[in-house]
Amino acid sequence: MTTVLIVDSSKPSLVMSSEVFKDKIPGIIVLVASSGQQALDILDKSNVQPNENLTVTATPDLCVVDFDLPDTDGITLIHTIRKFYRGPIFLTAYPDAVVKNAIEAELFAYDDAGMWVCKPVRAEALNERIERFLIGKFRVQRRFDFTQKTRLLGKSEGRGKRTPKFPGQVINISIGGACIQLASAAKLKIGEEVSIELPIPKPEKAGAATTQLKSQVVWRTHDGKRIGVAFDKLSDQGHRGLERLLRQLNSSADA
Repeated sequence: MTTVLIVDSSKPSLVMSSEVFKDKIPGIIVLVASSGQQALDILDKSNVQPNENLTVTATPDLCVVDFDLPDTDGITLIHTIRKFYRGPIFLTAYPDAVVKNAIEAELFAYDDAGMWVCKPVRAEALNERIERFLIGKFRVQRRFDFTQKTRLLGKSEGRGKRTPKFPGQVINISIGGACIQLASAAKLKIGEEVSIELPIPKPEKAGAATTQLKSQVVWRTHDGKRIGVAFDKLSDQGHRGLERLLRQLNSSADA
């Protein structure tokens, strides 16, 4: 059963958004929160009593987060939710230059939240995004073209053994992972942990430093020459570094 979480302190907005979802997806369960903390509590427990008095044990399939919340702003809340939630997130906000600039600066790596829904919410605009991201399963994360030589570093098989190294080239990259063309076939298994070397821009400084980002193999071609990795185990520092790299790529694309 499909479940959606709507986070908004405005009752009219909650009602409007809820009705759009119910009309679009019959039988959908709508959970509501009026603050960022309530939303985090719902997502953390994932076992709450919605309006229909049904128990929900699954994580919501989609979240709608308003920009103007009593205890936080929507962009900060989305960044927090992104640390553990992989589903699509829609941001709602009234048209404003400050909001627009904040979205472009902070949510540029995401196709879902970056395509914010203007308030007052119109059924057509919300339906279009429901169709695209929830029903059509459109990519949540924006993927950037990125040609860069790299090496994958595997785990050594024992004390005194050298770390396996697989040279290759990054083809494209997103906040969630990367596609890599290896120089030669590699016997890497799905789920295997690897580190990928990337030139990460230094914070507030010129230049970049080669950094190892932890990842795991999530797919591979039959010939073992092309693989996809997911950045599932990045530290906060690694995540911030990856964001700096993507922000740089985004600026270059817009130039």
